[in-house]
Amino acid sequence: MAESKCQYMGNSHMVGSCTKDAVGGKSYCTDHLHIVYQKGTARAKRHKEIRVVNNIRMWENLFNEAVEQLEAEGEFSSVAPVDVDNLTF
Repeated sequence: MAESKCQYMGNSHMVGSCTKDAVGGKSYCTDHLHIVYQKGTARAKRHKEIRVVNNIRMWENLFNEAVEQLEAEGEFSSVAPVDVDNLTF
């Protein structure tokens, strides 16, 4: 099996892509592996954003299920008036 080459495409200071051999099982050489997988990169931020969205959707679904259950039991009316001047938290 042929050794794969680094897939790093470069940055503004690099012309062309890297031609070094990739580290076993990865797509990048030792020089670029830490750059691509460093914490705070666009890839890491994208994965964090996906986790945050999934977490929000989970809580939204739980809330909607609770509202549906309360409505079915007759203990909650979605048209109940709310006195915003006397809200307490």
